[in-house]
Amino acid sequence: MDDLDSTSPVSLSNGTHYFASYQRVLRGKDTIENLIQAFPAVEQKLLTSSSPLTDHERRRLLDLPDAADEAENISRIGSSRSREELLSAAMSNPDLLSDDELQLLSNGFWSDNDMAQEDLDADDDTPAEEQDRIDRAREAASSSIHHVHELEAFEKATMASILRQKERDDEQQRAHYREQADRPIPTWMESLSQRIRADFPMRNTYWGYVAFLDAEIRALGEERLDLFFSSMDAVLYGAMGSNGACACSLDRSWRLEVLNAPDGGGGYSELRKVFRSLVDKDGGEESSSLEDGGLPVSVTPYGDDMGLSAVDAVQQAPGLLTNTFLVIDKTCVESVLDQPFLDDMRIIAVDADFVDDDATASSKDNDTCQGWTWVRIEQLANRFYGARISLEGEAPRVGIEEIWKAAQASRNGAFVAMDPEVARVWTESTTMRGQEQPFYGVE
Repeated sequence: MDDLDSTSPVSLSNGTHYFASYQRVLRGKDTIENLIQAFPAVEQKLLTSSSPLTDHERRRLLDLPDAADEAENISRIGSSRSREELLSAAMSNPDLLSDDELQLLSNGFWSDNDMAQEDLDADDDTPAEEQDRIDRAREAASSSIHHVHELEAFEKATMASILRQKERDDEQQRAHYREQADRPIPTWMESLSQRIRADFPMRNTYWGYVAFLDAEIRALGEERLDLFFSSMDAVLYGAMGSNGACACSLDRSWRLEVLNAPDGGGGYSELRKVFRSLVDKDGGEESSSLEDGGLPVSVTPYGDDMGLSAVDAVQQAPGLLTNTFLVIDKTCVESVLDQPFLDDMRIIAVDADFVDDDATASSKDNDTCQGWTWVRIEQLANRFYGARISLEGEAPRVGIEEIWKAAQASRNGAFVAMDPEVARVWTESTTMRGQEQPFYGVE
């Protein structure tokens, strides 16, 4: 009955729910019954191309205002553009359009910013196959040779309007935090923020880290791990509220991509191979080979319920550091959950390019750097990230050996700062508010 090759009109059994959301219905321009009755003949025209839709038929199907109402709505917002010019600009360069023009297009040329909403019984639903029929007919009518693809133009206008408002909200937030800042915002934060804003929304751009979840820790159970991650997030977002990140809107793009560390040991040397295999791929054929066993060992995203491979998980967050990864082990989890002080919460950070045959021993048991270091957790979004950030193709600003040496001056050997005086600071603070000393500024 629903085959697109059908040559005879087929009535709709129930289009009530679908058409009840139409602005034409909500505003009294049409009735649900009339739209249901008219649909088969309109669909037939589109399927057979026996005759073009009339302007009125197309407007009813696409839920557009009548021509006279549309012209009045365009005039009401003071636009000098024709409907074709508005649609063309939405498709090619939405920045040319004013807020009112974008809003009008988002509304499908309806005038009110607060669009009318339907009030439907939850049990009153249009069957999926009939929804598909209506959707296909709308798509065909919208892509008619005589018209710009209106539905796509409306979607682009909606997205442009959302992004424009987001940028304004971000700027308002940045201004708020800049007014409250009692210290300069680090140059690296400003630069990172500009890079992320330039890339968005062309791709998912984040900043943060890949973290491997130690096999032993996975046995702790979902409840304890969830508590760990929520507690760690609270520390990091608290830190970003006071270190300049919020003043650059970086708190909105922070990400920790957690992967299950492979079973079978091998230490950090083996994790380096896995990490390099993930981040060095370009998402093409090489990435596909990883999913077929190209990784040195099996590795999967932790807690992923969307079927993403490890390759996909990392490739979808290209703003993550590629010279450093984190390891979440028993000491890390206990430092977050089993004691109250922020300055004792720590995590392992590993240099991805360090060459060593055995880098599994604790750095406190070695007189030299083994290619990794403990880092105070709140510094992941502070000085440590600033030290490890690099421009594409360049080395990190500070090498792991220097960071490790600086960390030896700090409690637990966890990196705090390159400045020895700052590195020695430790407090009994349990909230970021308690860390008001000037030592907690970001270089």
